[in-house]
Amino acid sequence: MLYFNSDLMLTVEFTFLIVAFIILTGYFGLIIFKKTKVSEIIILLTLGLLIGPISKEIGFVLISPSQLIAFQSFLPFFASFALIMILFEGGMQLNFFKTIKALPSSLIFTISIFTLTIILTTCALWFLSLINLLEFNLLLAIFIGAIVGGTSSAVIIPIIKNTSANEETKTLLSLESALTDALCIVTTVAVAQIFLLGSVTIESIAGGIMANFSIAAVTGFCMGIVWLKILSYLQGKKYEYLVTISALLLLYSAVQTIGGNGAIAILVFGIVLGNSEDITSMLKLTKRTINTNIKTFQGEISFLIKTFFFVYLGVLFQLNFLTPPVIMISLSIIAIIFVSRNIVSAILKKIRPLFTKDSKLIAFMSARGLAAAVLVSIPITMGLDKVAPEIFTIIVINQITAIAFLVIFGTNILTTIGIFITEKEHPGIENIEEKEKLLKEIRADLKINTKK
Repeated sequence: MLYFNSDLMLTVEFTFLIVAFIILTGYFGLIIFKKTKVSEIIILLTLGLLIGPISKEIGFVLISPSQLIAFQSFLPFFASFALIMILFEGGMQLNFFKTIKALPSSLIFTISIFTLTIILTTCALWFLSLINLLEFNLLLAIFIGAIVGGTSSAVIIPIIKNTSANEETKTLLSLESALTDALCIVTTVAVAQIFLLGSVTIESIAGGIMANFSIAAVTGFCMGIVWLKILSYLQGKKYEYLVTISALLLLYSAVQTIGGNGAIAILVFGIVLGNSEDITSMLKLTKRTINTNIKTFQGEISFLIKTFFFVYLGVLFQLNFLTPPVIMISLSIIAIIFVSRNIVSAILKKIRPLFTKDSKLIAFMSARGLAAAVLVSIPITMGLDKVAPEIFTIIVINQITAIAFLVIFGTNILTTIGIFITEKEHPGIENIEEKEKLLKEIRADLKINTKK
């Protein structure tokens, strides 16, 4: 039950009032973002902090300890479902041919930033151990770096689509956010297996990543083609969207079970459905289109889930984790992430001048989210606290959780600042170009009509 001042049970009406307030906060947060470029993620995380740990500190206990434990146990399910919904929507918005063209460079870009972030994080943790802020362990440092090493598709994809960046940049950042989810998961699990088994080879990690991606991509693409055929029979009938959600859950579960990455499979599945006409034409199949209601409903569901997820993350945080070492480590990692992105972004614009205009935006797009939030549970779920109790103590596990949350919060602030700065520098460039193109077409039509 929910409690107020530890005594009074909240009524159903008051609970619904909180739910309504969260939805309205998410909605107006989105409006604020479009007007000011201040990310609604910050507002939602702050609201979660107010509902959870801050209200507890000031004596208004809205969530009892038993409920908090239930919330924590539900995190992997909620996070995975949120990832499925948001990646599906993001995939439907990507252009298939631009995605295929951008994939090689996106993969190199993603691996470069991810690797550099882990290396610099390890070096920073080693340095902090020299000043006695923590006890250094190489594998633990890599483990922490892997958890927070990738951007969040749940944050980046919705944010980037509302910016004035060119389509190539949007595709690059969207693919990066999807690919790093897989990189974070594979690398974190690989390091955890080293703790469990004593050794894991580089070849096995690289092979695992390649298998992870290829299984997911092929399965997601094939399932997408099959589902287009099924949707042609369901079109115009009731509940085709709900049946599509069941297909998403089935695809994610099947791919995860056979050793692939469910997130990549969902992204590819979304790309196939979002580009149904082009893909079926390319494969010389019967031309397929999907009901526009699916895209509309998906946008609504993604907004709802994203809104509640980030409030949920704020609720789960515990203020007693905020110790000076945790704050110092978190700030160091946020700085490292920013430096890593700046280095790789600078190299990218030298190689591909196309990204010069958006290089600053690329450097700032560092927001962490779902993957980091889920991966902090790995020490418990894989039993590392039992296999290596001298390393994964309760204190260390709580510190990792706190570091992940602070990095999520800090990188979302950094992303918000970046959006604010870059959008002020390039206000609506694409819209201006579109208007100029439209004006030219109108003038041309007027000239033709005048001659007639």
